[in-house]
Amino acid sequence: GTYLHDKFFIRGGSLTLEEIMKQGTAEGLKAEYLIAALHASGKSAKK
Repeated sequence: GTYLHDKFFIRGGSLTLEEIMKQGTAEGLKAEYLIAALHASGKSAKK
């Protein structure tokens, strides 16, 4: 859809990923989210 284009891709290199994430989620990048996602994907792969 147009949401990702309008909110993220259109910015090009004018903002860092950290700045884009803060604008979109009110938080910066956090290792905790990556770790949780990796743990969750590991559990689903074992089934």
